[in-house]
Amino acid sequence: MTMSKTEEFIASLHVIAAGDDPLDRQKDAVRKVLARFLGEARETLGSDQEPIRSWLEGVKLELDKQALQPRADRFTDLRDHARALVADWLREHPRV
Repeated sequence: MTMSKTEEFIASLHVIAAGDDPLDRQKDAVRKVLARFLGEARETLGSDQEPIRSWLEGVKLELDKQALQPRADRFTDLRDHARALVADWLREHPRV
């Protein structure tokens, strides 16, 4: 069974959260992972931002769903950071 890109992104957050790096370095790692996923999406989809935007909306929805689960750990910090990064990207790249 293959993971979707959304599942892969969320799994990456879990891996980063399980590490011993300080929070600021982990947040930087989340930014890099998102940038890598966006770069891969651009390579696959070309310059059409609508499919990328749709994927990110799905990522945001999944992150929002996970935010409903009560937990207090490093993953929570990184999930919230990822949600903010995704929301920023969506705001900076509005539908045309």
